[in-house]
Amino acid sequence: MTNYSIEMKKVRKNFGKKRVLRDLNLTVSSGETVMIFGKNGSGKTTLIKILSTMMKMEAGEVSICGLSSETRGTAVRRMMGVVTHETMLYEHLTAYENLKFYAKMFGLNKIEERIIGAASKMGVVDILNQKISTMSHGTKKRLTIA
Repeated sequence: MTNYSIEMKKVRKNFGKKRVLRDLNLTVSSGETVMIFGKNGSGKTTLIKILSTMMKMEAGEVSICGLSSETRGTAVRRMMGVVTHETMLYEHLTAYENLKFYAKMFGLNKIEERIIGAASKMGVVDILNQKISTMSHGTKKRLTIA
């Protein structure tokens, strides 16, 4: 694959008999902005999940900054962040516990310092000890970005 920030070649994804992505080709250069839109069920979220390695494809190749998402998934995930409608936060844990869990899962160092730094940037330091179940959807999104 070449030197695009994102490159997809002949990506295919099915859900049962329904083919959602059909031999999709996409290239995005560094600094380029792309908008993806379409009707419900057209594959927008599926595309994002495949790009972020949250979902496997049936066929094709995906490269992020020259790294194969198939063979270098961990490295790809370390370079990006994705916030979907579902925040993927554990409702019974506090904000701090969620951030610590994900920091450990991705093998980050200086966890305490990074949690405080990210929470500060997102304006959620004052709620780190609150359970996720008590937060608004917007607050959960900010925490997810942190």
